[in-house]
Amino acid sequence: ASPPWHLRASRPSPPLPKGAAPVSHPAVAVTKPSSLERMLERIDTLDAATLASLAQRLGRERGLFERVFNVLQEGVLVVDADGGIAYANSAAHRLLGLRASDGPAPALWRLVPGLRGLLAPALESGTGLTREIELSYPEPRAVRLYLVPFAAPVAALDLASVVEARRFAVVLTDITRDKLDTDQRIESERVASIVLLAAGVAHELGNPLNSLTIHLQVVERKLRKLRG
Repeated sequence: ASPPWHLRASRPSPPLPKGAAPVSHPAVAVTKPSSLERMLERIDTLDAATLASLAQRLGRERGLFERVFNVLQEGVLVVDADGGIAYANSAAHRLLGLRASDGPAPALWRLVPGLRGLLAPALESGTGLTREIELSYPEPRAVRLYLVPFAAPVAALDLASVVEARRFAVVLTDITRDKLDTDQRIESERVASIVLLAAGVAHELGNPLNSLTIHLQVVERKLRKLRG
């Protein structure tokens, strides 16, 4: 059985020179596994009653996590490198037009055509990525997509860990209103610039026109005197 505390290994300190005072070092970082993790480590030795209790506990924790994810405004998905959707919260269903009654969700690439090519570098290299995309179904939306790979344990060599390492978390944030506000602000600034330019042009044209009007009035008076 594994010990209840896992220590991070450190190199032995070199011997101190003669006469040198010892230097204090920070405490070694330790991580304590939860009772659930300890139970899972010895799952082969558990009896039926303990296994049933463990299954109920896992079910409760899964339900809690699902409730937490379903109250988020951001869409959260877990996908594999082929775009298969292993999990999607309520916001992701709403943004992508998914319905639980339709059965297993289709690949993400089918829901958002062109997304596979956009994410290909991150999928191949296993790195994170942030992009802004446009969705046309179920309604036009501007969405900020954040993709990050799942990190597998360093020493993991089993198939389950390899499969887990090929999974990615995808977070979708609806920025439609922000984009509209930005577009409206840009449009307002553009209109204000045009109005300011028009006012400047009118002012520049008004000065010579006023001068011409004054001179025409002077010419008109002289013509009247000559006729008179």
